[in-house]
Amino acid sequence: MLQYAHAHGLPGRVVERLLVPLTAGLFFLPPERYSAFVLFGLLAQTVQRLRRLRIGAFTGPMTEALAAPWRPLHRAGRVNGVRAGGERLGASHVVLATSLAPAQRLLRRALGEPAWLAPLLRLPSMAVVTFQAELDRPLLPVDRTTFSPGTVLASYAEQSRTTFRHAPGRLSVICSPPEPLLEAPPEEVLATVLADAERLGLDLAGTLRTYRVVRLAEDFMSLAPGHVSLRPDQRTPMPGLTLAGDWTAQPFLAIHLRNAESLRRLRRLAQGQGESSTALDSGTSQPRRVRRGAAKTRSRPSGPQQRAQAADPGVHAG
Repeated sequence: MLQYAHAHGLPGRVVERLLVPLTAGLFFLPPERYSAFVLFGLLAQTVQRLRRLRIGAFTGPMTEALAAPWRPLHRAGRVNGVRAGGERLGASHVVLATSLAPAQRLLRRALGEPAWLAPLLRLPSMAVVTFQAELDRPLLPVDRTTFSPGTVLASYAEQSRTTFRHAPGRLSVICSPPEPLLEAPPEEVLATVLADAERLGLDLAGTLRTYRVVRLAEDFMSLAPGHVSLRPDQRTPMPGLTLAGDWTAQPFLAIHLRNAESLRRLRRLAQGQGESSTALDSGTSQPRRVRRGAAKTRSRPSGPQQRAQAADPGVHAG
């Protein structure tokens, strides 16, 4: 994207002040790391549906809202159900709607490596790191997603009034860039998050009770140039199997955004072929308690250069 912007004479100041803030919270990547096709593909779909555009949120944790890990079953060249937790669930049609890496593992294990799967199996994923905190009280006055480019808090939301109503305060953060945090100790991730929260005027250190760092080395499809052509069609040569997700050949490319219209198309696709089944793998880690006064913040540089590696999602920001 950055190469395209320079080729068309976009000043560096416009890139830093407009393009980076516009896309940092959507793609969790700096302009030099994502394809121009990704941004313009998203804008084209948004403009066409501007009056009908809506944003939704889960009413509970995603693990409970969606299904447990499973694997497809097939016999005589047809997918005829799934196996989850040792239980066989028959279905005349299955919609595979996991993230990219789990989908690749499930399909390779169940079907092998037929020629029609080869491009999908070559698709690379992006890493994600999320920070989830239980608080003494709400950190923000409203439960809504907020973007803060130039900090590790690329996208964050207070969720105690919506998704996690049992908690007096709940903050979910999608961290960017994720790569430096993949191997960092949880205490180091905490210090980085607290430092940037303080820069933003958020009293996270004063309200924090427990926290969890969730790391996924593979999650969403890579938005780097050269990968869009590898996305498979949602219809497959395997009877009874339909693919879904941002890694399939459909118009909506913005990583964690699941589009209702795309899902309606999938339902129409499966109509007349029985009920469909969907599933999603998730990664978790144990929460850590924080002693008052024990959490130290550390300063970190700011500026567009620090965002030079990014990616993310796993957190269900409402």
